[in-house]
Amino acid sequence: MVIHGAVGRRVGARMTAGSIHVRGDAGDDAGMGMQGGALRVTGAAGDRLGASAPGAAKGMSGGEIIVTGSAGTDAAARLRRGLIVVGGDTGAHAARAMIAGTLVVFGRTAENAGRGSKRGSIVALGGIDIPATYEYSCAYQPAYVRLLLTYLHRRYGLDVDNSALDGTFNRYCGDTTGLGRGEILELLRV
Repeated sequence: MVIHGAVGRRVGARMTAGSIHVRGDAGDDAGMGMQGGALRVTGAAGDRLGASAPGAAKGMSGGEIIVTGSAGTDAAARLRRGLIVVGGDTGAHAARAMIAGTLVVFGRTAENAGRGSKRGSIVALGGIDIPATYEYSCAYQPAYVRLLLTYLHRRYGLDVDNSALDGTFNRYCGDTTGLGRGEILELLRV
């Protein structure tokens, strides 16, 4: 399905398969509780992108959400599985209480990202303030990030800078208040 123009709340909520392409902005709760398929927004998204429904233990559990613009607060909150990509900045509390899955942010990742996460990955390409509950692990060039970014370029036409493809990332492990198996990968800019 292709939608020309902006849409309101909950586009793609609980989607299990198929494809929705919004050629405009999406309101709050886009992809909420999504289980499969692909949601593409060629604009900005509101709060709680791919997050859990009120009272639910988990958010998105499968599929892909690609937003070329920015996303509001709580993007990928309680993400269980799947891939969420934000081409711009995210609001506060991105990937809060993430259980697993991957959040890729091309712009700036706002404060308190990954707080309370158990597993999963945040790939911060445009800068991030590392929470105090994450510990530095190492600097390396993760092969899977290169593969992931190449996939995003080929499948969705996202503009991926060579510095990200060949870049070195600082790896931080956390949230240490819990399992501590999550990671934040911060692209080093030279």
